[in-house]
Amino acid sequence: MQGRAPLWVAIHCPTCSADARMGRADDPLRGSLRRWTEAERRRLVDDAHADVPVTCPWTARLSGRVLAAGCGVSLPCMRCGNEHQGS
Repeated sequence: MQGRAPLWVAIHCPTCSADARMGRADDPLRGSLRRWTEAERRRLVDDAHADVPVTCPWTARLSGRVLAAGCGVSLPCMRCGNEHQGS
């Protein structure tokens, strides 16, 4: 998927010093994720411009939203790997 960044969850236990990592390949939803449809992207952009919480259709959250100068938005979801840039 476009803009797909590796998903890493890394934990360290201060008691036993064990480390664990989870990547995108370990995600239990991995097989069900797909690209956002045009209607889903439009809803995400509309939500961003309405200043309401923007949520990924798959993960119920977005990693972040950056409103650039003008009307452009950047909407990445680190979990499903989808990203939309534009207006």
